Amino acid sequence: MSETKHTPGPCYAFSRHNGTVNIESAEGAILGTSAKTDRLTDEEVRANALLWATAPDLLEQLQALVVQMECLGLIVPPGVQAAIAKATKTP
Repeated sequence: MSETKHTPGPCYAFSRHNGTVNIESAEGAILGTSAKTDRLTDEEVRANALLWATAPDLLEQLQALVVQMECLGLIVPPGVQAAIAKATKTP
């Protein structure tokens, strides 16, 4: 497994009064903002923010699952390895 270069979870999505949703680290740092545009509904803005906020936890759990599968001699689906590589920018 590669060393973590992203802000580790947990992260949270907080709705703001101006229609945006901030994605924040546990320490309160704003990592990003999902905002309503003419192409995104309020529901999509919120869903995007929740997915973004959950991404560090999902990556960690997926990496742990790969380790367990390898220990059991199971084949890890290529799509799983590709998703981890995409998230960690490893070839």
